[in-house]
Amino acid sequence: MNIVVYTILTTHLGIVLTSIYLHRYLIHRQYTIKYPAVEHVFRFLFWLTEGIYPKPFIAQHRIHHMFTDVHGDPHSPLLSGFWKVTGHCLIPNFFKKYRYWNTEWEIEHFSRDFKETWLEKNLYCYTKLGVLILLFVNILLFGWPGIVAWLVHMFLISLFVNATITGFGHKIGYRNYNRPDTSTNVLPWGILGCGEELHNNHHEFPASANFAKKWFEFDLGCAYIKILEFLNLVKINTIL
Repeated sequence: MNIVVYTILTTHLGIVLTSIYLHRYLIHRQYTIKYPAVEHVFRFLFWLTEGIYPKPFIAQHRIHHMFTDVHGDPHSPLLSGFWKVTGHCLIPNFFKKYRYWNTEWEIEHFSRDFKETWLEKNLYCYTKLGVLILLFVNILLFGWPGIVAWLVHMFLISLFVNATITGFGHKIGYRNYNRPDTSTNVLPWGILGCGEELHNNHHEFPASANFAKKWFEFDLGCAYIKILEFLNLVKINTIL
């Protein structure tokens, strides 16, 4: 397989899983996964392509929705500075320690529905191992250029998902809803970030699996979830 095509596919897979598995499923429970095997596949592929442990991220993001851009928001560009927050999010998770601004109690309290299974405690807790396996596969397939493909993969996921949600999605773009926060829709077509570009819409309707609200907007993540529902693998809980 051509290394460029391969990198596009692995990067897109990581973006999709971050959006529809971590963000929409684990954090917001916008849909229900019907079969444990499907959830295991999602979790394994997320471990392989991303490199973060979901539990603190779940808590942090839920707190962000509770206290958006006011005291208590753990990653507000308005309060902490746009470039400070965005710059941190542009660095792939593999190269930094996950940064959490709140207490251990808040991690436990706001992520208490996260299932800490045997695999979570004995395999997936080693967050760097998954992406290192991906790096090893890249080198096996393409030799040393596989390292470049891996770096591109890691940085693009951070750009199109992490930085979009946390940084650009509170600074750049347009607003459909005049909310008491700085959330914006970075782009009307949620393709590169799998729908995360429509962040102002998401803040208005956080439980909805569809981030697109206007006729000209498109949410690729929601399209994937609808396909999974058509295949009888998931059930959408809320779609507005």
